[in-house]
Amino acid sequence: MLSAHYRNHGFELHRGVIAPAAAAQAHAWISSNRPRSDIPHTRAVGQPENSLPIKMRKLWNSDAPFWRDFTLRSSILPLVRAELGDEFWLIRTATFIKYPGSSSSVGWHCDADLWGHECEAGLTAWISLTPVPRESGCLRFLPGSHLKPSGRLFWDLRHPYHKVMDTSHLGEPVEVVAETGDCIVMDRRTVHSSGPNTSSAERIALVFAFARCRESDLNEPGVRIHCRNDSDIEFPAG
Repeated sequence: MLSAHYRNHGFELHRGVIAPAAAAQAHAWISSNRPRSDIPHTRAVGQPENSLPIKMRKLWNSDAPFWRDFTLRSSILPLVRAELGDEFWLIRTATFIKYPGSSSSVGWHCDADLWGHECEAGLTAWISLTPVPRESGCLRFLPGSHLKPSGRLFWDLRHPYHKVMDTSHLGEPVEVVAETGDCIVMDRRTVHSSGPNTSSAERIALVFAFARCRESDLNEPGVRIHCRNDSDIEFPAG
């Protein structure tokens, strides 16, 4: 089980989950593969001068051996196992890139609304591959929001990538800064957002989403994961 802080607040920062060498390799993979048109991606709305993606999706599908090795070399899966048990699915693998001076931001939302399918339990591991100070657009959370009724969802032109949530009843936000290799684990229902990158450096993070559910619940192919213990982990087919 994860800590009381996670239970009460819906998120928790874990330091040094990714070793520096592994973080550097993942950073290099993203940098070299971001021009690829065959990887599903999103570009910044209203910024035609920027031809590079701000989000790359389905990373596992693009290079399963690399990301399997990256995951096994990290301490991500023991964190997930502590919450979801020995059997679960990896349902989303993506990277978010905020370029220096970018005005792009992410509005208030919870990941469960974006997944679009039922699950018994689920969480997101948000992994920083660069330092993430406040000015680079760090994550902002509404503590305890995973335990409260969700707010109304609506479209906001300032955040055109998905509907955002009315958070007027959910209290005050807290910001969480991170260093390279840190991992923020959040419940699928925890409401969060991020601001623009006003710094002079890129901000790159991975997002791996995990769910305990039936395969028939998934709305896109996932990766089944079975953990005999924290170090004996396999990826059975089907």
